[in-house]
Amino acid sequence: DIIRATWLALISGRPAFFLGTPGIDKTATIKAMIKRIDGAVFYEQLMPLLSSGADLIVESTSIREIPDSDGGKTIATVDKIGRAASAHIFFGDEIWKTPDTALKTLFDLFNMDDIRHEGQVVKNPLLTFLTASNELPEPESQLEALWSRITIRVVVKSLDKAGKSQLVKARLARYQAK
Repeated sequence: DIIRATWLALISGRPAFFLGTPGIDKTATIKAMIKRIDGAVFYEQLMPLLSSGADLIVESTSIREIPDSDGGKTIATVDKIGRAASAHIFFGDEIWKTPDTALKTLFDLFNMDDIRHEGQVVKNPLLTFLTASNELPEPESQLEALWSRITIRVVVKSLDKAGKSQLVKARLARYQAK
């Protein structure tokens, strides 16, 4: 289900959401799949760890001294934009726990609009926006607007005993073939 929905999201350019309990390999499945796409730039973010929208797009920050006309110096910071702003595929894990301070940047990414940061405008190369959680958004939250626009929604269930057995056999066969 994860693979089929991810391909559909990539082909259609529509966002996809995966709902499932922790530990059922939603993230690892998507990562393994994306690694097989030549040239694809993948960016993954555990959303509760963000402190601001800049955490999604600022690769690094440097300090620059600028000489003033009076012989003094002005110090300025310069952000190098990257991370999600240079990705073809974005994966936001635990999306409904995104802090309010990151919502503007998250919506720019989600809408595949240009990304704005401190006067810079960066073309968004995103092909699709993938996300997962083990819960749904809180009613009346700001993230409900995001939820209402996610058109591909998949409930991912744990493997039953037969499915686990089949998975182990397939992995053994793959390793033995190598």
